[in-house]
Amino acid sequence: MIYITGNLCGRLDSWKKLLSQISFKQSDELYILGDVIDCGPEPIKLLFDLMERPNVFTILGRHEYMFLKCFRSIPSDAKTDSIAGYLSQEEAKIFADWIKGGGRVTFEQFMQLESDDREAILDYLDEFVPFDIIKVKGKNYVLTYSGIRNFEAGRSLEDYPVQDFIYNKPKIGLNYFDDKVIVFAASLDKEQSSKILMDKNMISLNCPAEGMETQCALACIRLDDMKEFYIE
Repeated sequence: MIYITGNLCGRLDSWKKLLSQISFKQSDELYILGDVIDCGPEPIKLLFDLMERPNVFTILGRHEYMFLKCFRSIPSDAKTDSIAGYLSQEEAKIFADWIKGGGRVTFEQFMQLESDDREAILDYLDEFVPFDIIKVKGKNYVLTYSGIRNFEAGRSLEDYPVQDFIYNKPKIGLNYFDDKVIVFAASLDKEQSSKILMDKNMISLNCPAEGMETQCALACIRLDDMKEFYIE
């Protein structure tokens, strides 16, 4: 079985509840559409859990993108009070936005790790891809965090910069592909829903988690039969 979820946002407990609810097995595959870290209480423990699961695949989200933009410039043994000295002006702004947007808990837990564990986390996050394409029962699915900014029909997905998969504001009703279904988990431009939204060749898993982890659902869809799952 093939499952899609997103917006885990550091919620290890919700993640484990989801795996139990869907009876996730080694023969299954699960794709996470970004924003694994930040906001929730246990982002680092969640990352270590994911690292041990070879049948779980990860798409790069906005929070991982900001984390990597900052910490690629910082030595793995850096101390908390020396971070600012390693950041460029642009990186310092991204860092400030990341902390303000829910990154503080991830930052504090990451800085408590030994250097080897920090490097392992960074290596793992570097494996997150901006998009993926999978086929389930003869239908192709394009998996992204936020849809595709500046979309052009016929343009190869490899030709888009990473930012176009990170900073888009997807809209329900926009038809990207005639022969593929695009699936994303980022916040919609205007519409909000506590449930999975489907429209034409589009699936939105946006059940907002940021800043309100106890009030929202963790959404998951099984592509084999389109069954929906929710963890409140």
